[in-house]
Amino acid sequence: MEEELEHLFGWHSSFLKFDALVFKLGNIGIRVFALERDMIDDTASFALFARYSVILFANGDPWFVNGVQPYLPQETLLVRVLHGASSKFTDDPGYFAANVYAWDALIVQGSKDVDTFYELNKLAPELRAQGDIIDLDLGEKGTFRLVQSGNLRVRHFLEDKPAQQNLKNSDKKTILVMSTHPTNPGEQKNNYSEIRFFLELFDAMQGAERYNFLFNLHPNLVDDHDLLQSLKEICVRKGVPLDYELFTADYFPMMDAADALICDRTSAVFDFFHFDKPVIFLDSTEQCPEHIAEEDILSSFWSYRNGAMVAPSNRDQFEDILALQLDQDSFKEVRDKCLEYVVANKDYGAETVLSLLLSHPKLVPSNMPQYERPSP
Repeated sequence: MEEELEHLFGWHSSFLKFDALVFKLGNIGIRVFALERDMIDDTASFALFARYSVILFANGDPWFVNGVQPYLPQETLLVRVLHGASSKFTDDPGYFAANVYAWDALIVQGSKDVDTFYELNKLAPELRAQGDIIDLDLGEKGTFRLVQSGNLRVRHFLEDKPAQQNLKNSDKKTILVMSTHPTNPGEQKNNYSEIRFFLELFDAMQGAERYNFLFNLHPNLVDDHDLLQSLKEICVRKGVPLDYELFTADYFPMMDAADALICDRTSAVFDFFHFDKPVIFLDSTEQCPEHIAEEDILSSFWSYRNGAMVAPSNRDQFEDILALQLDQDSFKEVRDKCLEYVVANKDYGAETVLSLLLSHPKLVPSNMPQYERPSP
């Protein structure tokens, strides 16, 4: 009997406008939805979800857990695909925990995610198993499965890389600027994005014409019209074109074209490490500790270990720091070691990862609660 998976995205954004994609991966049937919150409020929707053995969810918003999960059959396997939380929001343990305890399985990239999970959930040392597939016995809740998948998206891009897009002038170094969502999930903090600080640095540059600049901003900045107008005005003054999609989720071609990245605490920086190029981190509030040890994995600035940093105290050296890193890439060894820790070096394809989910004890027939699913 062919298994079916529903890959449910809860990202309520105008950038994910499609109905449903249906395809097969090997012998696994997959249905992909992009859903707005107001689409999850009727009996028909719940009946549709109940048809599937496994639901994967890629957003950290608790609305799915609170508004949908109670209406699903008990045997449905709920899987969280971790994104960003294990790097950017480690200073918000409630957010991380909320994205674990409601689920049956968690797909992570590598050992740092696993260690972060253990630290934030205060698991006893004897329970901190290691391995590509980790099953934790949570008593009455059953088995919680951790799967280290590696970075499937980057590996797929690098293995089947398209022809170089027209993003790069061969006579100039290309700088990619990326910025994350400005606030944490609870909106108590608003200092995650450094795009405004970068615009100050960019506007003050004396030698901006020596570089190509590419920009990729977090989708939640799309309605910040003042910010976007400032960016456009500075680009006009500097002669930098903005003739591409600022908010595209398909940023790997930009990473491939870039010679360096300027960013904040965006989790996308770990994608960029695969391209083996220098990174400049920005810290407008100067809250980043002077020294971050490798074991300080709960620091939301942990990624800053892997590149040079520019803050208000050294902003006058911004252009010199950028030129030096482009020339020497002095953090390469640290970055390489970080990548080994953050991303499992696995040859798993997506089909293998999904198959590992289908072997979860909850999906073994003898372990399933015996009652009928709602009719679609």
